[in-house]
Amino acid sequence: MADTLRPFVYWGQKTDQIFLKVDLRDVENEVVKLTESGLTFNAEGFGVRGQNYYSIDIEFYHPVDPEESKYRVLGPCIEFQIKKSGDGEIWPRLTYDKIKMPWLKIDFDKVAYEDSESEKEEKNVDHAEYMKHLEKELLSNRDIEPFPDVKTCYLFVYNLVQFVGFTYIFTALTYHCVRDVHFAFSNTMEIAGTQMLFVQLAAVLEIVHPLLGLVKSSPLPAFMQVTGRNFVLFIVVGQEPRLHQTSVLLILFLVWSSIEVVSDRPGI
Repeated sequence: MADTLRPFVYWGQKTDQIFLKVDLRDVENEVVKLTESGLTFNAEGFGVRGQNYYSIDIEFYHPVDPEESKYRVLGPCIEFQIKKSGDGEIWPRLTYDKIKMPWLKIDFDKVAYEDSESEKEEKNVDHAEYMKHLEKELLSNRDIEPFPDVKTCYLFVYNLVQFVGFTYIFTALTYHCVRDVHFAFSNTMEIAGTQMLFVQLAAVLEIVHPLLGLVKSSPLPAFMQVTGRNFVLFIVVGQEPRLHQTSVLLILFLVWSSIEVVSDRPGI
């Protein structure tokens, strides 16, 4: 089933009214249902996704008076003037649920209005209160933190250390292969053995990270990879010095390091 298409809706308010502007041109076959608790609107028109069928469904923050409300279909949009029920007050948001809807925007042209002289002082007070609510709402919906948290900093440092370590191993071994391949074959452990031992020991943390919830991945793949490599490195290679003089160890180190250098490490 295709997703419901939503037109952009711009809203503003006074103490006693709500103003909605639906950004939909050349509207046809509109169906409007306004109740005390909400508004349902369906129509064909030209909107953000071209000529299509669009709909909106809004549950209001507070009840409204449908009998004293009205709407009109214009060429470039549809305008609603909805009467609030009860004592006039500034709503902190349009919807009952505190959910950020990407298609619902604030109509800043409706923040202040041309009123009579007797209403200007009241309007200025309402405008200031509305702007305070708006500022608070925007701050509460901010998704970007001003500074990275401790978890992000730790994962960045860990991945940076691993990247630098594997890059050094790959670069050093490649350099010696180009310069003297026979020397590189017989001295792989001397060239990059210490660095490989360090980064593979540190890689044990990759099993711990998902267990602590630092990364959103399963610990099983990391467990299999890390334990497999460390078994080969510390048990097989570490206990068999004759392997230090063969090309197998050089190729193994080059493959491991090249994979880690180009891989997309979790947490970055």
